[in-house]
Amino acid sequence: ALSGVAAITGWAIDNTVAANLGPIYEMDAYLDGVLIASTNPQISSNLISRVPRTGGQYNPCTQYPGRSDCSAPGFTFNWNTSPYAGTSQHTLLIDAEGGGQTWSYTSMSVTVSN
Repeated sequence: ALSGVAAITGWAIDNTVAANLGPIYEMDAYLDGVLIASTNPQISSNLISRVPRTGGQYNPCTQYPGRSDCSAPGFTFNWNTSPYAGTSQHTLLIDAEGGGQTWSYTSMSVTVSN
């Protein structure tokens, strides 16, 4: 269960290498359908940072070579869970938009316990 300020991390790369459409250029995070973070400072003050994946961390570019955004396939942002009292279930959804201007997403259930 998550509590306090939780660091959310993961990776995302554009899977359209054959079309050579470019890297992911925007990512957004939603909790229960409400925007909580973005790479775009015009829509969220809680910014998602793109980061390199090195060392013992899983590197998706090993499995998906030739992607244009392999210099920084990782992402991270902080999520303040304090407004969510008690123990509760939520849906966290990460959207990523790549050079093909199509959105891909993944969602997961998260438990908050404050």
